[in-house]
Amino acid sequence: MSAPPLPRDQFPVADRFRYLNHARVAAPPTVVAHALARDASAATMLGSTAHDRRAGRVEAVRRACAELLGADADDVTFVRSTTEGVGRLADALPWAPGDQVVLGDREYPLTVAPWRALADRGVEVVEVAAEDPGWTLPLDAVEAALVAGGGRVRVVVASWVQYARGGRTDLAALAGLCHRYGALVVADVIQG
Repeated sequence: MSAPPLPRDQFPVADRFRYLNHARVAAPPTVVAHALARDASAATMLGSTAHDRRAGRVEAVRRACAELLGADADDVTFVRSTTEGVGRLADALPWAPGDQVVLGDREYPLTVAPWRALADRGVEVVEVAAEDPGWTLPLDAVEAALVAGGGRVRVVVASWVQYARGGRTDLAALAGLCHRYGALVVADVIQG
């Protein structure tokens, strides 16, 4: 297993508990708590006069995220939740009746909901059985769904780390497979 991206001492909750992060109600790392405290303190002391500075900081963070992702800053946005972001994306893509979305049968329910909401546009959700014990999306089953879709699979949805079992999906391998068949990958990476 690879080392976590942040050192364990950034998560003091783990000193008291065997903590299994669900992300919906996650304990933030210390570095995030300190940044939020600094921002709240500045807002308390400066009121609305801090707005421009705060907005500039948001823009700097957006550009830094884009650089990290190898994307243009105009292609990065911040949303309040994963569900909001997935919903916006699902709604924004151009769909045609008969298009398909492939996802695991054990995905987080709010990750699935925006794709199911496309049924009124004629979009079909195709579920692939997850692999036990980690509930990851098996690449051979995804490929079978892509082949069976005959070019109609527009999107494959996968969690990087499964919310309930912690299994990790190999996103690079999944992306390579999907791109060979002309499908987009939507990855829920909040757990990672």
